Amino acid sequence: MSLIYSLIAKDPDIVLCGYSESTGNFEIYCQKILKKIHKNAMASYQSQDYIFHVYNKDSITYLAFSDKSYKEKVAYDFLETIHGLFTKKYSKRDIDDAISYSFKDFEDVLKEQMTFYNNKTNIKTIVDTLKDAVIDEKNMILEASEVLSLRGEKLN
Repeated sequence: MSLIYSLIAKDPDIVLCGYSESTGNFEIYCQKILKKIHKNAMASYQSQDYIFHVYNKDSITYLAFSDKSYKEKVAYDFLETIHGLFTKKYSKRDIDDAISYSFKDFEDVLKEQMTFYNNKTNIKTIVDTLKDAVIDEKNMILEASEVLSLRGEKLN
């Protein structure tokens, strides 16, 4: 359950930066996905066991490639964070003048944020598991108290 690859592009043919710790043909799929993007929109595209999460804002596309078990909400939180950090670091003029892979220095930010959001998902999974356990315990206590009340016994 993790983000595998992320990229930032200003149009389908101009990828400004990208990062992954894995190797694979996902970059080829990303190029195809980039051609389908609508301006100022969010979308997810599934391909077998993977999902491409896309966020386009101000004609810049932020894409995250993950396995299908990765939570969509967390993927979009990641993309919105990347958008904020990217637009804070680079001016509109910097972006307009950029050519492919002009912002390789931003790959460290992608790496850092992917690590953070991959860990965030793991933490959320643990919290969700604990919440489920607490709910199960609560339900068991409620059932036991109902049985006792049916018997006419008092709870002290």
